Amino acid sequence: MKTQTTLPLLSLALGITLTLPTGTTLAQGTAFTYQGRLDSGGTPFNGSAEFQATLWDAATGGTQVAANKLGAVVVGVTNGLFTLPLDFDGKFTGADRWLQLEVRTSIGPFTTLNPRQALTPTPYALTAKEISGLLPTSQLSGTLSSAQLGGTYSGAVTFNNAGNTFKGDGSGLKGVNATTVGGVSATNLWKLSGNSGVGSGQFLGTTDNRPLELRVNGLRALRLEPGPLTNGAPNVIAGSPANYVSNHVVGATIAGGGTTNYYGSPTPNIVTANYGTVGGGGDNTASGTVSTVAGGWDNTASGLTSTVAGGGGKPCPRRGFDGGGWLWQHRQWCEFNGGRREQQHRQLLSFNGGGWLWQHRQWRDFDGWGWR
Repeated sequence: MKTQTTLPLLSLALGITLTLPTGTTLAQGTAFTYQGRLDSGGTPFNGSAEFQATLWDAATGGTQVAANKLGAVVVGVTNGLFTLPLDFDGKFTGADRWLQLEVRTSIGPFTTLNPRQALTPTPYALTAKEISGLLPTSQLSGTLSSAQLGGTYSGAVTFNNAGNTFKGDGSGLKGVNATTVGGVSATNLWKLSGNSGVGSGQFLGTTDNRPLELRVNGLRALRLEPGPLTNGAPNVIAGSPANYVSNHVVGATIAGGGTTNYYGSPTPNIVTANYGTVGGGGDNTASGTVSTVAGGWDNTASGLTSTVAGGGGKPCPRRGFDGGGWLWQHRQWCEFNGGRREQQHRQLLSFNGGGWLWQHRQWRDFDGWGWR
């Protein structure tokens, strides 16, 4: 037999009890207990009752804020009194909240109890709401979980425990005292204001087989390459970022010059052979081993140990720069050609690293180290 009962809610009281035993650290959750009285037909109810609880933002109508995470809960009722566990996942942000209960004492539909009950804070909760400023350390204990920490803190925070540790990329750190970064002392840092007392063995550079670059206005101005071999012959590339040394070349030097855009075209200085050198200018190439182009424009030193002093522009149809380039002599071009001898106006005008010069009716040896 089913008995239909009228369940007016006569009185409700909210109680929150937190007990923290000495020496024990507990994580404060979002659950609390609700105490109320349930009457049936004007008399206190006794027995088991099943409650469904929801949280609302208004006494009537309004919007449901949350439902009890515990779902429908069956509790014992004695002389009309019951204690109901509730957990609305912390949906208490300071705005007014109302509790709506639905109940049944037997199998069947739930009955909504009216009116909704306003949830009011306890005295200690009122005190906590008004807390501001600094709390003494004596009132803080235990460990806060990472889920309870977050947001932005505008005040100063001091960590004076040597056991404190920090993790992350440090991208948000500002005003860090560099003398304490990673335990590195100020004598081991390179400063924008300059360093003094640099000791033996200290250096600015790399310790692995990787190049090092210096830039100005975001563009490379100097590149130091270790080279593919461990022979102590790095490549030095200065000047335009268009300048380069070919792969697998060692001991090369480009002292400067070159450009990424000269009248619409790049004019890099290039070294393509071991120990080649370009001093400056533009569009110059040292393609011979131990060859040198001192400067000028559009010059190539292609022979072994060949040298071009400068100039350029290719004013002569003979464009082969073979081991030294060209000399303007007696209104015509004469070739400096790595050992090749060429007679011009009864003089031999070819010399380069082992070549000869006919001077004063005799041969003179010019070998790159002076005259003998």
